[in-house]
Amino acid sequence: MEHNNTDTGKEVRMPEPFIEQSTFNVSQAVQRNSSDAPQFVDYGGLEVVNHNDTNKEFMTAKPLPIPPKYDDYHPIPMGVVDPSAPPPKPKWKPSKKLVIIVVAVSIVAIVAIVAGAVVGTRNSGSGSGSSGESDESNRGDASATTTSAPAPSSSAVTIPTEDEVRIGSTFTASFTYYGSGDSGDGDSCKNYGNACGIMTDPGYAVQVSEWLYAEGLTCGTCWRLEPHSSDEGQRMNSRIVVMINEMCPALGYPICGQRDSTATNMYGAQVNFNLCVDTGAWDAFAGRNSGIGLAMGNVTRVSCDEWEGRNSTRFD
Repeated sequence: MEHNNTDTGKEVRMPEPFIEQSTFNVSQAVQRNSSDAPQFVDYGGLEVVNHNDTNKEFMTAKPLPIPPKYDDYHPIPMGVVDPSAPPPKPKWKPSKKLVIIVVAVSIVAIVAIVAGAVVGTRNSGSGSGSSGESDESNRGDASATTTSAPAPSSSAVTIPTEDEVRIGSTFTASFTYYGSGDSGDGDSCKNYGNACGIMTDPGYAVQVSEWLYAEGLTCGTCWRLEPHSSDEGQRMNSRIVVMINEMCPALGYPICGQRDSTATNMYGAQVNFNLCVDTGAWDAFAGRNSGIGLAMGNVTRVSCDEWEGRNSTRFD
């Protein structure tokens, strides 16, 4: 086979037979002569084999470079992307629609909170106004020496009207006791340090649920207590008359947590009467050493003419 090189004007003759490409890589070319003795000639990394030889004739090119492997000992150079690494995950970006929904919900929540605060303030203000009135005609002899003292309020109750707590009003009640003889080893409840500022000596005194205390509206009023059973089912048939001189807060004391006269505590009672043991009220009510610590029954407001006692205030 002849080739004419127009650039150099020289004639180039290629050896016969022709060269074909294979898949193997060697560094020398082999040329076989008529005596079948292999002659090795360097053709720059190509191997040429005579077609007349019984062995397979082939020629290969230099191999492609092997891609580098990166590990802890061979870190990836800066600016080089590891081909074996997974593609990066796309970053999440909220849609405009989602942003609008979130903003709208936040605005509605803020408006609801503000509106609730305004309504609660108005209700509290109206309750305070009604508590200033007093039922002097229904307080009996005790009204002459009764002066209501300001007391903390949880603002969690509705203040009753005078008509709701007039003489003859009756409510279901639970009965407990407090004072120096209670399970908490408390101080004496026979003193002036109560919400009403009234001390009974002698005379039975009681602490009542915040809604019935009514911000002092019922201070010095008298109530007849009629239990029918203890919390363990023991029958009771005593009857005593007590005077209100203290409040049991609605917040923090679930037994006194009724919001108004229509609500009840965990014992189904509209009001809780917590008797002052230091005035002898619990012994007269449940019996000395009876072991009773909780009872259920009814209470009715009565004239303080039925109350056997004498009271005084810290302002006397």
